[in-house]
Amino acid sequence: MKVVLLVGLYLLAQIMFLTPEAQGQCDPPLWNGKLGNNWNLPGILPNSKPKFNLTIKKLDTNYRYRPGRRHSVKVQMANFNSTERMLGFFLTLEPISDQPKNCMCSFNVSCGLGRFNRPRRTKLGPKLPENCDQLIFADNHKRTKVSFSVVWIAPTCGGVTMRATIRSNKRKIYSDDDDIEPQYQLLTKVLYAGSG
Repeated sequence: MKVVLLVGLYLLAQIMFLTPEAQGQCDPPLWNGKLGNNWNLPGILPNSKPKFNLTIKKLDTNYRYRPGRRHSVKVQMANFNSTERMLGFFLTLEPISDQPKNCMCSFNVSCGLGRFNRPRRTKLGPKLPENCDQLIFADNHKRTKVSFSVVWIAPTCGGVTMRATIRSNKRKIYSDDDDIEPQYQLLTKVLYAGSG
């Protein structure tokens, strides 16, 4: 009886003290800085331009991803003449809770979110945390960059939201405000599966 009780206490201690570590592996990095405005008054001021963009290559003509295929994802400066550069970024993949009726997916199937490909060069480039392929980040404390490129392998079906957060050399953190119109959210992409 004592052995069963000791084993039970040991397992409970393992769950209580080791599980938060395992769950925290997919958490984005914590950055300290002011929130920056990526685009001042988008659509209102005619000469207003964004600071940073998120682009995804190899989407079909309707801007849908190709299921199961590799897509090149780039986080870059929109204005290369600016003195504000990127020190780091992270990309996260999130599920879309409300799928549209014309979505070419089955709600009975767990489609997943796809995954980021583990980069080959990791000294100054993007990194994947251990046991997490829905988050990729780069954090260069001294060297600024104008762009970062990664590879995303799309899921076989379903909807995915890809969000970029950028840390600049001006001690500002940039991400999209969910309250602005989707066409002005240049650091967030809502993606659905195409026909292949």
